[in-house]
Amino acid sequence: MAIKHRRKLGFTITELVIVILIIGILATIVAVAYGGTQRRAENSAYGGTQRRAENSKVLAAVATWEKTIRLYQVNNTMKLPDDWTCLGTSAADFPVDTAYNLGAGMCERGMIVGDDMWTSEYKLVPPKPTKPTPTPVLLRQESSPGSGAMKTLTSGTKIMKGIVYAAISSQTPVDYPGAYLFYALDNQACPLNEDHAIRGNVNVCARLLTKPGLAWIDAIDV
Repeated sequence: MAIKHRRKLGFTITELVIVILIIGILATIVAVAYGGTQRRAENSAYGGTQRRAENSKVLAAVATWEKTIRLYQVNNTMKLPDDWTCLGTSAADFPVDTAYNLGAGMCERGMIVGDDMWTSEYKLVPPKPTKPTPTPVLLRQESSPGSGAMKTLTSGTKIMKGIVYAAISSQTPVDYPGAYLFYALDNQACPLNEDHAIRGNVNVCARLLTKPGLAWIDAIDV
């Protein structure tokens, strides 16, 4: 009589243990990958929200300073200050930053002009014979929030941590001579017609306070 061999069905205990271990390892890998993706998404969303909030503070401060400078203009026969200065309540708004070689009162290096040799600082403008009141006294009015409270933005060796008012008599570094408010936004486009320069992820904006083509002598107090 021939002996029939019956095929054994199912798995052994050892095989089942191996399968369970493999499933457990795969589940762990999937969970870790999902958790990492979720954290990155949350961090990205938080970072984006925080960045938009910081940029909103900058735009609000620019609007406030523009009103302040317009007040100066009204009180000075419609002329604007002839100066290049960081806007703040005092030089203390901009402390020393050794990492970027900024001295006390400095708020910008290389962002506006593109050359790291050019810096902007808070300055006290001496009164002119026809204007007994120094410029900063008027520029400091309504300065809330102060420029110095803004987030510091950097690109390589360039840095900006405030708003700069600049009266420029030539077409360099801008398209038109005139008075400007320079400011920086973190990875966000400048408002319409205020693009100036892009430094890495920093957008440097320029708000023209005078009309394009206006005679320089009519624009500022010379």
